Amino acid sequence: MENSFRPTSFKVCARTFNIKYVKDSCGLDAGDMGCSNYDLGEIIIRTRLDGRNLPEDAIMETLFHELQHVIFWAAGLSELATSEEVVSQTSNIALQVWSTLNG
Repeated sequence: MENSFRPTSFKVCARTFNIKYVKDSCGLDAGDMGCSNYDLGEIIIRTRLDGRNLPEDAIMETLFHELQHVIFWAAGLSELATSEEVVSQTSNIALQVWSTLNG
């Protein structure tokens, strides 16, 4: 994916969420590529790992993954929001659709 579009905010259920792109871990656990905090209204996405910039497709994959967590929380589906397997599966499909949109 060559798209370097990096949104900085979005709305869900009339609530604005901010997206922060960070070069270091910025509070993320060692292996985490991102995190979402529904209560704080933010998503944090890592752009570097082990001293190297991550490719845009990896950044977008992480963004869609964290967006899916927020979507499930907003929908009141906490069991799905906390299931990494479900979030990964649905976010990968959503990213595939996004990546292949025409128009």
